[in-house]
Amino acid sequence: MSLALTQFLKLGDLTKDATLACIDGRHKDCVVGAPGGNMGEFIMLITALERATTRLLRRAEIQRIFSDYVSHFGRFYMHTDHHALAWIAGELDRDALSTEEIIGFKEKERALALDLLTTPNGVGCGHIKGMLLSPSRYDVRRKLVEDALAAYFETLWEHQDAADLEFESLAGDHQETEVIIFEADDEETLHDETQIPMVCKHETVSRFVLHDAARRYLLVKAKDFIANHQELTPEEDRRFRDEVNRLVPLQLEATRNALFPDLPTRVVRIG
Repeated sequence: MSLALTQFLKLGDLTKDATLACIDGRHKDCVVGAPGGNMGEFIMLITALERATTRLLRRAEIQRIFSDYVSHFGRFYMHTDHHALAWIAGELDRDALSTEEIIGFKEKERALALDLLTTPNGVGCGHIKGMLLSPSRYDVRRKLVEDALAAYFETLWEHQDAADLEFESLAGDHQETEVIIFEADDEETLHDETQIPMVCKHETVSRFVLHDAARRYLLVKAKDFIANHQELTPEEDRRFRDEVNRLVPLQLEATRNALFPDLPTRVVRIG
């Protein structure tokens, strides 16, 4: 089936009015996708930071990095799905649960909710859930993943009226029929004004969508931010960037093997 590309987005807008969504094919809107969306990228970055500095990040420090990261880059996306919400609702002895209700949890409800939201059954993103279930395949530390998720939800609860954090629930089951990867020759050819295509949900066709070009463009900026924010030495900076570059294909392959090992892949060149 041909691919209709009817909406485009400037790369520079990804840190302003748009977000890096997940590759999940259940999106209803037009998206630019990377594994796990903004949260998947953030977890990868702080994993690389730990390796570069040879020290473990504690929850309070991850919370500080997360808050500064969101303040610097703007909107931040993470999704769940109806399966995870139904499981959490059952654990809380409720008939149903929505993302709006999670965002509106009162302080006395949050501790138990946080335990559920950082447990594999309570995570609706297949990429991040995979990190919790099989951390060795993603080469991540499970506690770091849990703490990154906690940073997101604690920030969401503290600033419930903020537009910076986007929390979406995707409905239905996975029915993707192919993987589409948007590539560019290298990030040097990409700039703020580069127009990239967005993939919009088709009435009958669902696809996993990876915007590799947009992802690499944003990672250049994200690596610079983390290196400066953490005041890395030149040697730490080199190790950090090398580690990010190593984790990008490794973690994508882990999710590919878990979610869509046999689907055909189509590559579309842009730039």
